[in-house]
Amino acid sequence: MNKQLIKCSMVACLDTADRIFKDGYLIIEDDRIVDIGFLKDLSQQANFNIVVNLGNRLVMPGLINATPTHP
Repeated sequence: MNKQLIKCSMVACLDTADRIFKDGYLIIEDDRIVDIGFLKDLSQQANFNIVVNLGNRLVMPGLINATPTHP
């Protein structure tokens, strides 16, 4: 199993709640996003194969399977 951590200055989820995580992270296992949150809440015990620090960048996950809400 490939487990990756992506750190960035902002994660915009684009879900129904429009959640935004300033100083956030994504955890990806194989080809799926399994967790999103604030860096301060990230468990220090977690082990990752790859850690990517994107610095002062915005990450907007979930656009691959996006479907239009209007006809």
